[in-house]
Amino acid sequence: MKNLLLSMCTLFLLHAFAYAQSMNEIQGFAAAPSLTTGNFNIVYGDSSAYRLNTGSGHVIIGAGAGMNITTSGNPFTWHYNPPLSSTFPPSTGNIFIGQGAGYSCTTGLDNVFIGSHAGWSAVLGSNNTFVGAHSGWNTTNGSNNTFLGDDSGSMNTFGQNNTFLGQGSGTANTNGSNNTFLGRSAGKRNTSGFQNTYLGREAGFDNSTGYYNTCVGDSAGIDAGVAIGNTMIGHASGACTEHAGYNTFLGHNAGWENNRLNNTDDGIGNTYVGANTGRTNRVGEYNIMMGFDADFEEYGSRMTGQPKTQNNYNIAIGYKALLGQTKNHGILLGSQTYVSQDYAMALGDSARTMGQNSLALGRQAQVNANNAMAIGYGATTGAANEVHFGNPAVSFIGGPVNWTATSDQRLKKNIQDDVVGLAFINKIRPVTYQFDPSAFKVLDIDIPSDLKSAMESRAQIRYAGFLAQQVDAAAQEVGFDFSGVDRPRAGENTYGLRYAEFTVPLVKAVQELSEKVASLEAELATKNDQFETLSAEFQIMKKIL
Repeated sequence: MKNLLLSMCTLFLLHAFAYAQSMNEIQGFAAAPSLTTGNFNIVYGDSSAYRLNTGSGHVIIGAGAGMNITTSGNPFTWHYNPPLSSTFPPSTGNIFIGQGAGYSCTTGLDNVFIGSHAGWSAVLGSNNTFVGAHSGWNTTNGSNNTFLGDDSGSMNTFGQNNTFLGQGSGTANTNGSNNTFLGRSAGKRNTSGFQNTYLGREAGFDNSTGYYNTCVGDSAGIDAGVAIGNTMIGHASGACTEHAGYNTFLGHNAGWENNRLNNTDDGIGNTYVGANTGRTNRVGEYNIMMGFDADFEEYGSRMTGQPKTQNNYNIAIGYKALLGQTKNHGILLGSQTYVSQDYAMALGDSARTMGQNSLALGRQAQVNANNAMAIGYGATTGAANEVHFGNPAVSFIGGPVNWTATSDQRLKKNIQDDVVGLAFINKIRPVTYQFDPSAFKVLDIDIPSDLKSAMESRAQIRYAGFLAQQVDAAAQEVGFDFSGVDRPRAGENTYGLRYAEFTVPLVKAVQELSEKVASLEAELATKNDQFETLSAEFQIMKKIL
């Protein structure tokens, strides 16, 4: 920009001073009154370049502009077209255009100040470009800054290597350096923060001493006053973050309420990717959330100012994946997944886990108890310490080997020989049957529409087995607390049978039958002996007679 302005001013010089002996153009009351040997200066405006004496190559336009400039800087050469070819004396002068522009500059070099009072206090600063009313107003010896827009960098004093583009951008910056602010009021309140990048209207607006932040988007990181090492990309992303650091927010409103309570030790190390992702989290730390509306469950009312409680060390990926209140170490993967307890996992579309240390794996799988698992499409459990596989349409669960149950004697106590065998088995009614799909609706068991055809196919299979209620009644009748009956518990309304456990009373029944057979065999042997004795006696009596 400076070279362009210099070229324009040079053309003006050629036009205005082709035959002027001093090679200066001066207009205005008390304009450059002290100029003695300086050449190739353009000075317009009352009291402009008032103290300039030997300086050359300056363009100073505006009342009071360049009031204190005295000399020129290091040399360079201007060259022009052959008809007017000539080599001008050396200078790396300043360009001040606007009332009071560069007013306090004394020995600053290669500055371009354009606008009313632009660079007003620039005494020693060099290589600055300030464009806009009051831009760089207070800069004294800051260098290598570019401020474009009214009031941009107006309070800068010692800050260096800053680029502020936009009305009011970096207004409060004093000695912050190596910042890039682009947008109206971007980084407006930055004072000593350094190496920040704010792009967008009011992006990083409230930052004062924070550093290593990158905020891109309208109002992104608007409240990040002393935050460190954050990356916030998207409209209003991380908007409420005041102190928290090392967060990554990507998406419209992502992490919007993060660190809302302005505590210095919360809202740290979160990664939210997606519009509205993690929007309501205020104090949670080290969470990973990805997907539109992946968020934390509401707690209280924002209208009453009731704060959200803390959610830490969670991973949520998926559209509207939702983590409950005060939950930690949760993993959510899938659209509209939900976890409401600690150390829980919900994996699959609409999977839900409401129990601690629990897992829901599969589309619409649901767990409502602690230390439980539901695995498979639509699998559910409402009882603690249980694992459920599949849905009512499943017709086969198997593998190449049998399931092994832990049965180590060292893990057992209160061992009793009280299994009821034959009396129980004789009361059980073996039957064949088919499943009735319509009965599931009566029992308020929801069967997804895409499983209805599978249910109809399963209904054609004829099974052999028992009826759970009859087995339960038979066990109670003989006073047998049979663990093979699974009675309904909280959240359940159907009976079940553990067929493998029928082996125990069956073995007992076989043992009882074996005892009876042995007893009958012994009795039969005795009878045979008695018969043989009687037969022998009969033969003797027969001979006597």
